[in-house]
Amino acid sequence: MVRNKPYPIRTCVVCGQKDYKSNLLRITCYKGKIKLDEKQRLPGRGAYVCSKSCLQKLNSLRIWKKLARSLRHPLEETAYKEFKKEIEGFLERGKYV
Repeated sequence: MVRNKPYPIRTCVVCGQKDYKSNLLRITCYKGKIKLDEKQRLPGRGAYVCSKSCLQKLNSLRIWKKLARSLRHPLEETAYKEFKKEIEGFLERGKYV
């Protein structure tokens, strides 16, 4: 079967590189918390990250502010610390190349 629709293209919030949605990792604001959405199924506004190096750059406060702006979510220090721990756990599991 031939797909008539174009594949969705998204932009990395860190470096600005454009790629197919399926090749990027989604970050979403879900129930007031910013979470990694590995399966791209959580509801809410999403932002995308293209690579492991860009994901690691989210530890920077400057990039965190950029992410918070794109998710339209207020910047809170506790949310930043929780998300930072989630990123570290995700990278330790080695799921993202």
